[in-house]
Amino acid sequence: MTVQMPWECHPDLTESRLKSVAKFLASAGREVLTHYNPELGDDTWSLGCRRNSWWRNRLIAIAGAGDWNWLGIISPTKGFVFRIGNVPMRFYRGKTSRPPASTLSVRHDELRQLRFAFGESEFKELKWRFAVETGLTGEPTEIVFVGHAEDGSVQCFWSIPFDEADFEDVTDIYTPPAAVEIPAPVVAPTQDEKSNQAAT
Repeated sequence: MTVQMPWECHPDLTESRLKSVAKFLASAGREVLTHYNPELGDDTWSLGCRRNSWWRNRLIAIAGAGDWNWLGIISPTKGFVFRIGNVPMRFYRGKTSRPPASTLSVRHDELRQLRFAFGESEFKELKWRFAVETGLTGEPTEIVFVGHAEDGSVQCFWSIPFDEADFEDVTDIYTPPAAVEIPAPVVAPTQDEKSNQAAT
């Protein structure tokens, strides 16, 4: 199989959609770095955890708001799976040539969605991923949309172009929920406590 471009594999994988997600991943990844402080105890592990959480939770919020009507969530758990159109995918930090073993695993719900999206197409077995490569200081340097075969080989590859001027402001597509003032709780005896008081 020759290496394909994403839109040659499935019509839902359009250039504009993939660029939107890539810009989001790059912008949120860059924003995370503004909160990174090794002097307060942060390290690369905590940076990676925060970056992953921001990506996952913000994509869930964007999908819920309907800002991108082609974005859907298949599994909101730590084993996060989302979809562009009907195509399920995940993201990982690392190089396309050396995908982590965990990123090549496929969840049951992802597999079911793959069969729905591709039917009997030759691409139905591929694992669709955004691979985010980072520099020495943790900033995103390259984002690649890739279709990995079961052995990790690359069957679909597109290095998504972006530069500093091309970043989207994360606040344009993700706005944290407004704070809500919660009244003080009302403390009252339970029904059992009332019964006990009555009995005495």
